[in-house]
Amino acid sequence: MTSFLSIELKNIIIDAKPVVSGAGCSAKENLLFTEDEEFVVVLENGAIPRTHRVKGTNYCLINVFPNRIPGRAIIISVIDNLVKGALDQALQNLNLLMGFPENLGLHYLPLFP
Repeated sequence: MTSFLSIELKNIIIDAKPVVSGAGCSAKENLLFTEDEEFVVVLENGAIPRTHRVKGTNYCLINVFPNRIPGRAIIISVIDNLVKGALDQALQNLNLLMGFPENLGLHYLPLFP
């Protein structure tokens, strides 16, 4: 189990349909996040993602845990869906489309104290 905890992002393969192969698999690869994504934080080994840590932010916390079935993993992620909802996704996509920094306007807390 120790070797499992040293898993690297480049070794994670996510495939919801075991019958998909070829073009279907390669099309999914570009949908996976990479280590340089600003709003995705991969936690240290054993740390459980908790919603109170993303409250009022645009961040996604994620971690991978071993499953009791060999060769499988449990991936847990959390977001604040009131912030990381349709509006912030639209703004993030607009920023990318217009050539602005991806995070422009997304670091302000929308919560009332």
